[in-house]
Order: sequence, then C-alpha cells, then structure tokens
Amino acid sequence: MALLRNFEKAAAYLDLANDIQRKTFDANDAVSLNRADFLESRMGILDEKLGKYEDALGHFQASLKYIEQYKSKFTKNHQSDRHTDIGRVELLMGNDANAIRSCKEGYGIALQQEYLLGQQTSCNCLYTIYKGQGKKAKAFDYFEKLGLINERINVEETKKQLQNAAFANQMQADSLAKAEEFRLVTETYEEEMRQEEKARNIGFGIGGLVLLLAGSLYSRLRYVRKAKANLQIEKDRPL
Repeated sequence: MALLRNFEKAAAYLDLANDIQRKTFDANDAVSLNRADFLESRMGILDEKLGKYEDALGHFQASLKYIEQYKSKFTKNHQSDRHTDIGRVELLMGNDANAIRSCKEGYGIALQQEYLLGQQTSCNCLYTIYKGQGKKAKAFDYFEKLGLINERINVEETKKQLQNAAFANQMQADSLAKAEEFRLVTETYEEEMRQEEKARNIGFGIGGLVLLLAGSLYSRLRYVRKAKANLQIEKDRPL
C-alpha cells in the first residue's frame, strides 16, 4: 500500500513537470525534445505500475513521436525501447496482435543497432506473448534467442569487468612507478644536500685551520721581530 502511494505521488510530480515542459516546449530544440521524451516515458512506466494501461500506452506513444520527430537527435536504441514498452503494455491490455507488432519492431531495430539490452527486452516480450498463446514452437524460438542474447550480455559484462580490472591494475602500477620515481628523486636530492653539507663543513674546517695557522705564524713573526728589536737595542747600548 505504501509503495502504491509512493508511485501515485511520483506520478503527480511527473504530471506537474510535464505541464511545465508543455508550456516551454520547442519542437526545434533537441534539449526540449529529449526532456519531453524522458517525462512521457517515465510517466508511462509509472502508469504501467499503477495498472493504468491506457494512460501508460498514451505516454509511451507520445514519447515515441518525440523520438521520431528528430531521429538524428535521438539514438535508435530509444526507438527500440519505446516500441517494446508499447508492445508490453498492449500485451497487458490483451491486444496480442498489436503487442507482437510493436515488440517485433523493437527487436528489429535492436538487431540493426546491435543493441543487446534492446534485443533482450523485446525478445522476452515476444517469448512471453507466444508462450501465453500456447504457440510452443515460436515461444521456443524466442526462448533460444533470449538465451544466446543473455550469454552475449554476460560475455560483454565480463569483458567490461576485465577491462576495468586491467585499467585499475595499470593505474596502480603507474602510481607505484610514480611513487618509486619520487622516492629516487628525493633520495638523490637528499644525498646531494648531504654531500654539499659535508663539503661546506670540510671547507669551514679547512678555513678555520688556515686562520689558526695564520694567526700562529703572525704571532710568531711578531715575537721574532720583537726579539730581534730587543737584541739590537742591547747591542747598541753602551757598555
């Protein structure tokens, strides 16, 4: 019951948003067309869940018209999805012939586009219809197709996971390489700084020693000069 109330509340908000977009709609604007398609398709999904199949069908059909109005501005995938949505609702309304026609349309477009998810939903729709009609051969045919499509989807998903894992590993390897490069650069810099510090300390030591020796030599020289002067004075002194 709570879920139903949530759907009804969401439908009310979408109705309000759709009223606003209709007032600002521009058939020559791709963004406006895309917004209209989005709102109509979402309203169709909600009405389908609420059991309002006539309303859902109207929304899906309106969405398809927006898509087809400017085909170059929408992907074919959207067309496939919307035909299948229409077929699914037609089936719920008991209109098997219309449902088959719409789902086949969606399936055909999905095949042309190699759109696996579109093939999956439309193929499942056709399988459900023929199974419900008791047409076992046709039902089995789409059942087999559905199995192959599911396998391809699983393979594609596995490929994506492997690619993502490989990308993550490469990123990690690059990060480790960068960290090692930074460590080597840092160590080299620190070693250069240590050598420079050592050279400065040696220079200071040598400089201090030179000053000390110079001071000693100067003091010695003064002492010698003074001694010579005193000796000369003693020599010159009268006896």
